[in-house]
Amino acid sequence: MTKLITLIFCLIVNAYEAKGISLMQGQEANLIFPYPCNSTEVTLQQSNRRPFYRSTEGPSLSLPANQAQRFQVKNLIVNGSCSLDLTINELMRDDQGTYVLFVYKDGDILGDGIQRIFLEVNCPPKKACCVVDEYYSRGWVTIDCTADAESLPGKIECYQNGLSMPHLTDPAVRGSLLKQNIIIRESQPAFCCYFALNANKSSCECDDTVLFQNEYHGQDSCPNIPITTQISTDHTNMNLKNSKVVSEHPST
Repeated sequence: MTKLITLIFCLIVNAYEAKGISLMQGQEANLIFPYPCNSTEVTLQQSNRRPFYRSTEGPSLSLPANQAQRFQVKNLIVNGSCSLDLTINELMRDDQGTYVLFVYKDGDILGDGIQRIFLEVNCPPKKACCVVDEYYSRGWVTIDCTADAESLPGKIECYQNGLSMPHLTDPAVRGSLLKQNIIIRESQPAFCCYFALNANKSSCECDDTVLFQNEYHGQDSCPNIPITTQISTDHTNMNLKNSKVVSEHPST
């Protein structure tokens, strides 16, 4: 049933050309969706996810924790014209996608009222952008990290509580991007950054991308503990679903 709904969504949405906005991570986005004022309901959603806004439910938004405090929606009527105004503060990679406004009249979708805006969120130059990918093991998730590929070799590092997190993959350059997969805990903020191989950064300097910070306030990238300890994985048994993170030990 889910696949059918997704297919129907794609068929409806792809029939309408999407506007595009390209911004950098950390910037503010303002997306404006005009719609007919004689409609009885409008909904707003990101890609094929469930709508996070319904006009019939007032100003409340249904969003994940990392987006709830950064998203604002205003329903505006100016000079007889109606529009929905979406503002996203402190843009994150998870915010990238196609935002779709559906317009309803007495329960039916108005085809000419559908509005789409594609929001692209780019990494700032020489910065790492990381996004949570999937469940890895109990309390751990994998993250996908990218950065602009430089002429000098580089890599991406993530720290939690001052500890360098395990790498699932070595850094690899694909096109203009350097990519790397890393494992992090779900239970505390993660601070990730890109740097050249000959210029290591400590956890105190590593804040290109911060994950899980909204869920766990009061922690920063520079805890008052030694930063030479590193967690590693058993690379001989690197199965994304079943392998387990092993004990901490000093990095070599």
